[in-house]
Amino acid sequence: MSNPVIHMKMKFLDIIVFLFFCITVHCQSINTEDELVFRKVYLDNGLLKSFVNNQDGYTCLYIDKNKFIRKMIEDYRYPESTFFIISTYSNKGLLERVLFSRKESEGQSLWGYCNKSKVNDSIYYNYEIQSMNDSKIEHVEFCTNTFIDILYLDIKDLTTQNKLLSRLNIDKLEIPDDAKLVRFNPPIKGKYAYVNSNNVNIRKSADLNSNIVIQVNVGTLVEIVNTYEQYNSIWYEIKFKEAFLEAYNEKAIYVNGDFLEPIESIQ
Repeated sequence: MSNPVIHMKMKFLDIIVFLFFCITVHCQSINTEDELVFRKVYLDNGLLKSFVNNQDGYTCLYIDKNKFIRKMIEDYRYPESTFFIISTYSNKGLLERVLFSRKESEGQSLWGYCNKSKVNDSIYYNYEIQSMNDSKIEHVEFCTNTFIDILYLDIKDLTTQNKLLSRLNIDKLEIPDDAKLVRFNPPIKGKYAYVNSNNVNIRKSADLNSNIVIQVNVGTLVEIVNTYEQYNSIWYEIKFKEAFLEAYNEKAIYVNGDFLEPIESIQ
């Protein structure tokens, strides 16, 4: 396992680049080929505004034509902490999946995901907790029959569209005339994408048998340098966009495409 020591002193440019490109992830229940969704961006005060004008972060909702939320992204980065969450929803506005990462310079950090099964409605949790006092990492993995909160992560507030809107202090969900219409596609050269799982192997070449350079976790942002197809699998040459991982960009590094979220394209 890689050493996930938290480096909070990100360069100002890194923060701006991160915020500008980080609305790039995919709701599993959205059909990547056919379905279009509207994108609406909020700041902390709930007012619609371009996310590139906010240095700390944003909240973004993706809404279908029936006014059901299909995905929410929250990403906030402060000097002593970062908070990242993606929740995805069914076509009835019910929670199906959560990716989350919260890193603190003091206290505990948390990263992982939970998924609702489409077979029996059970919910699978897989996450890790790191104590910043002693750097020990606890791995937690279990199934349950309902969504539950983890530490300071209030997942129960995300479970329905009404609860999510209440959490965001939004009285009524509307699609503004200037909302962007987007579709989701696999990552392509020159674009940015998030890692969607924990302990993802970043390799020396585009091959499952190649040496592991480092392992990364949910929410790691990468730039796509090139795309390769190997034995019916898609591989990406990548560069890390977070300052504490930039040293690994000196040589070519690769990740299997299954571990990157598809990106949005504006229609």
